[in-house]
Amino acid sequence: MWLFSRKKEEKKIKGKTVEEKLGIVLIEKISGGFSDVYKARTSKNEIIAIKILKKKQVDTVSTNIFLKEASILKNLKHANIVELYEYDEKPIPWFSMEYMDGKSLRERLDHLNINESGEIIIKIAKALEYAHSRGVIHRDIKPEHILFNEDEPKLCGWALGKDLSDYISMETLDSGFIGTYVYAAPEQFSNKFGTVDYQTDIYQLGMVFYEMVSRCLPYKFESLWTLVENVTSENDPLPPSKINFQVSKKLDDIIMKCLAKNKENRYQNLSDLIRELGG
Repeated sequence: MWLFSRKKEEKKIKGKTVEEKLGIVLIEKISGGFSDVYKARTSKNEIIAIKILKKKQVDTVSTNIFLKEASILKNLKHANIVELYEYDEKPIPWFSMEYMDGKSLRERLDHLNINESGEIIIKIAKALEYAHSRGVIHRDIKPEHILFNEDEPKLCGWALGKDLSDYISMETLDSGFIGTYVYAAPEQFSNKFGTVDYQTDIYQLGMVFYEMVSRCLPYKFESLWTLVENVTSENDPLPPSKINFQVSKKLDDIIMKCLAKNKENRYQNLSDLIRELGG
């Protein structure tokens, strides 16, 4: 059994460790970053995932981001959103959630056909539609943030999500870059394209859909500068059918509408996108 003895002090500040407090056993580390995610077993022999902030990140901006993700997730209950179980700031910020055993979309991407890709996008679009109805935008949609429980896709990675009701003014959405660069919408790079809002999620979902059916990203780039230049230029990317001839004209139009640089030309809501995809 992997006891993570070297990491024990990292997760313990005063008193009990998270494992001792919850009565769980850590089985294996799943991922890391400013926090670590572990597969764990509860006292009831249930398998869960637990995310624990690293000690060196406590009392930094990372703490606020970490706790914000938990506070957003606690209010989102949807079949295609990873479920939060519990969270606390003591003995160190942590939260537990359902364990996803089917890997990420990144790991599955090369094995999906067009119909399977469409079915996944419909389900994630419905999850986002639900989040939007609760006033929450994601801002960081990418294949790594779509996990599978067996074959059911679920959206995770809400650390950069935002409850729009928290803002005094929508203009504050443009105060800085939020998201993963290669999936970012034009408005995440420049406020000349408008504010970051619900339609930003639609653009990012379109980016993921494009990659799923074409096996490549819409924009080629050698550096962050060339990426920003391409995303914010007037030139549209090649339609995915130019890369994969099995992509239909209808699907081309749907994906390219998601990727419209002018937000007025994108889907104005996810209901329209879901309907056009047959969901």
